[in-house]
Amino acid sequence: MTEIRKEVHEEIDRMPEEQVEDLKKLLASYPTPLDAACRNAPVSDEAETEEEARLVAEADEWLRQNGGRGIPYEEIVRVFGLESAGHGSQDRLGQTGTIGHQDTFAARR
Repeated sequence: MTEIRKEVHEEIDRMPEEQVEDLKKLLASYPTPLDAACRNAPVSDEAETEEEARLVAEADEWLRQNGGRGIPYEEIVRVFGLESAGHGSQDRLGQTGTIGHQDTFAARR
């Protein structure tokens, strides 16, 4: 462990529990490398095909019919027989069933 990590751990150890909870939320709000890559990714210069436009319209209609909510994480895990461990979903926000900054899986353009 680096010296700075040791110092940060010591500071956290001295904090009241409420502040530690707030710090965890703050740290979870920091962008991940994936967030940065998506934000900095170039816009596609390829025209959207008719099929892609149709699929996006279908997804938008499905979302509209479902109150604008995607499929909950737990449902994805159940349907596909996946395990929720391994990608930090619970650790990242301290909440079960959330990924990154969203509470659902939803395909959006």
